[in-house]
Amino acid sequence: MVGVQGIFAQVLPVPRGRSIRGGGAVLGGTFLLAWAASSTVAVLLRSEEMRTAPLVIGIVSLVCLAGFLITYVWCWPVAVRDFDKRAT
Repeated sequence: MVGVQGIFAQVLPVPRGRSIRGGGAVLGGTFLLAWAASSTVAVLLRSEEMRTAPLVIGIVSLVCLAGFLITYVWCWPVAVRDFDKRAT
């Protein structure tokens, strides 16, 4: 759900009432959805007792997770404060 929110609404939540907006949210959401999909496929292929395909897709899954984490940490300092009482 967070990945879809990042892609379509262009918003990713950050702790303390802040959110990442724009391109960083889209990229992070894409990485998050790709990680979820590829890890699910890797687990399903592994349950079919395949050897090479789950390993390759598992590595792709970890790369997507690393991409999400790097994007999230990179965009965190510029996250916009939501519902700021001082803004009014």
